Amino acid sequence: MNFFIFTPHIAYVDTGKLMVGFSKANNVDKEVKVEDDAWHAQLKVLADSLNTQMMTMSKEYNTAPPAKKKELQDMLSARNQQINNFKCTT
Repeated sequence: MNFFIFTPHIAYVDTGKLMVGFSKANNVDKEVKVEDDAWHAQLKVLADSLNTQMMTMSKEYNTAPPAKKKELQDMLSARNQQINNFKCTT
């Protein structure tokens, strides 16, 4: 009489290594990197614009009449909101 003893075998798959082998995954990685770089470039443009506006505002603010001060504050607030919206929506 023959008895077979079943011994389970366990294998592990490193999905990271598996994905590297697929060219489609590599293409998607490249596309995501391009989009991420574009997003960071646009964010830098917005941040630089905000910094320029803040420098201009600091030069004008102390000598500006109250109406102009309010306008400068509103412009700065709008620019900050624009940057926050950009960060949250993209």
